[in-house]
Amino acid sequence: MAADSANPVGSSDYLAISIVLVALVPIVSWLLRCNQRPKTFPPGPPTIPILGNIHQMPTTHTYLKFAEWSKQYGDIVGLRIGPQSMVIISSPELIREMFVNRGVIYSGRPVLYVSRDLIFPDQDHMFMMQNDEMLRRTRTALKRLTGPAGLKEALPLQEATAAKLISDLSDGNEPPERCIRLWSFTIAMTAILGPVAEDRASEVLDEWTHIQHRLIESVEATMSSAFELLPFLKYLPFIPWKENAKQIGISLRAVYTDLFGRLKFHLSQAQSSVVDIKYWGLIGSILRDQEREKENVEKTNSHFTDSQLKTLAQFVQDAATDTTLSTAMTCIMALTANPHLLQKVQKEVDAVCGRGSVPSYTNIDKLPYVRACVLETLRWRPPAPVLLPHRLEQDDHIRGFYLPKGTMIIANGWAANHDPGHFERPEVFNPDRFVDAQGYPGLYPFGLGRRSCPGDNFALNTLIIMISKLVSSFDLAFDGPAPDLSIENGYGAGVIMSPKSFPVKFIRRKDIF
Repeated sequence: MAADSANPVGSSDYLAISIVLVALVPIVSWLLRCNQRPKTFPPGPPTIPILGNIHQMPTTHTYLKFAEWSKQYGDIVGLRIGPQSMVIISSPELIREMFVNRGVIYSGRPVLYVSRDLIFPDQDHMFMMQNDEMLRRTRTALKRLTGPAGLKEALPLQEATAAKLISDLSDGNEPPERCIRLWSFTIAMTAILGPVAEDRASEVLDEWTHIQHRLIESVEATMSSAFELLPFLKYLPFIPWKENAKQIGISLRAVYTDLFGRLKFHLSQAQSSVVDIKYWGLIGSILRDQEREKENVEKTNSHFTDSQLKTLAQFVQDAATDTTLSTAMTCIMALTANPHLLQKVQKEVDAVCGRGSVPSYTNIDKLPYVRACVLETLRWRPPAPVLLPHRLEQDDHIRGFYLPKGTMIIANGWAANHDPGHFERPEVFNPDRFVDAQGYPGLYPFGLGRRSCPGDNFALNTLIIMISKLVSSFDLAFDGPAPDLSIENGYGAGVIMSPKSFPVKFIRRKDIF
């Protein structure tokens, strides 16, 4: 008995330990192998056990690191993020092959924990929708704004908003950057919420901008982190940014709940013939039509809920405001830095519209050099340099490589836009390259294929109208030393490629004011 008590580990204990060790062997083996790059997978940087390439994922200037990898490993770079397969594609031909020619299987969306579960819980945000009926309904609804009739209807409001910007810049009561930000925000808000923008855009701008900056910072902080790429880590407690992300979502919903309520009030007044609304905007037109159809059971079954419409409004505002602002500021900076190009575009506007006359939206198709300036801006400094991630819906073979179902596809739009095979001297801002271009191969600022931005023509019209009025009304000059135009020093390092603040003078042209 004494000997037994001196040996506390019995045969049953040894058996239990042996079972645990045997069970751990395949688990450890899987953990060590799950991150390894299969022989048929595209080449990429070396992996480490368990994490794969997660430690190498860039947190700033993502597109530059991806471009560096592409030069080293080829147009299709394979990464392993733990058990997750990811590929980076950079060539215009490969992006088109995947997103257009094979778009049926390359148009899924990965599930992003921070966005789906924290910021937008229980919401069908278009950025995250899968290829389902809700996505189809949403894209169909957006045609009210982005289809031929919607584009034509929006032209007067785009002109009026641009005219207000010219007036604000001329008055000089506010810093130019704020005037341009208000223009960008107002045009998007009016297109979405119609009459609400007239009395609320200026008041909401600062609050929305603050929330949006927090949103972008939250996404940037987590998009390349282990918490986004290895979602099981979400169960760890006491992660400070998790609560911050939740609060961002709550703040955004509060803003759009207020705006949505105001839009419904305008709708009730219009139904009572109290007011006559000329332009309802996307959400207003949907609400108006759904109200008319409420007795039709077949149609009401496909109606959007109030929650879905608020989310749609939020999506369009988020997608349009900062990208339009970034493009406008970059175009102004590039024209100011290149006086000969500014004079060239002014000469075109004066010739078409008459010196002393302010351009109208009716001139929009007669200003090819203005359009070329906008397109070159989108190529030279694309506001979204890395396109939103796609997800492969089934196994596929491409260019001799095997990609398993579920692979995340990241298209480096900046690299495609700077491909010297498509654009000679791509680092140079040169609108002439788009003057006589037949189509725009290699230019993908709005994405491509089934997931492309449906608002591309709306955005182009907005920018062309504004830039034509701006160069017609003002000469431009830097108010001090010229800013650094390089990506490394002249632009922010986040998901939106925005130029850092730069001092610019808007000098009234003679015969204009």
